[in-house]
Amino acid sequence: MNGDQCDLPWLCRGDFNELLSRQEKRGGSEKSLSGMLQFRAALDFCELDDMGFMGPNFTWNNKRHDKANIQERLDRLLAKHNWKDKFENNRMEHLGFKSSDHRPILLVCSAVFNQRCDFVRNFHFEQCWLKESDIVRVVEGAWNIRGPTCSTKELKEKLDVCASKLVNFASLFKSSNPSFQDISKATVSIKCNLNDDHSTSWIASFTAKEIKIVVFSLSPTKSPGLDGFQAIFFHTRICL
Repeated sequence: MNGDQCDLPWLCRGDFNELLSRQEKRGGSEKSLSGMLQFRAALDFCELDDMGFMGPNFTWNNKRHDKANIQERLDRLLAKHNWKDKFENNRMEHLGFKSSDHRPILLVCSAVFNQRCDFVRNFHFEQCWLKESDIVRVVEGAWNIRGPTCSTKELKEKLDVCASKLVNFASLFKSSNPSFQDISKATVSIKCNLNDDHSTSWIASFTAKEIKIVVFSLSPTKSPGLDGFQAIFFHTRICL
């Protein structure tokens, strides 16, 4: 499938039985260039990148001796850019041979997406959560997920996990799409603290004097509003 046809974050792992370069082979006859070029073209078509690795250079060994020995890097991880953006802290390791002639390959990922996503980026701890008896359990569960904290990186990851858990915890107390009748029942008992004079003043139109007071109380170089004009534009009256 063409990478343009799918927005999903792809990760592919396995024995592809092909090389990306001649440096990925030791021993035996020279690898065919055409096969490698076709493999590269397939990865480009699918918008997949080789993830690299840590450890020994080759994942397959024919286990013969001396000049008959051949080793190749046949096993690999391939990923699209959007997968790598979501999981920035990852590494791929070539492990030791066991009974197979292929090395196991291990993907080590951070416990937290780099979605530092919207819920983490916009996270704000609410004081009212402290009133809930389960809050300690939620925080402890998130904090102990990876054992003792030894570095600032691990602290950041734990805070992200904690934020995610707290957002999920808070969602338990929210009603989804309440009906107009439900809202009416909840608000009917709320005592009105505004008298008729107050109500009238709240719905009255702004006067020119009130608008002028507000505009001239703004800092001249304050960040512009939605219209793009700073307050100094109106202070100098060049618009009049």
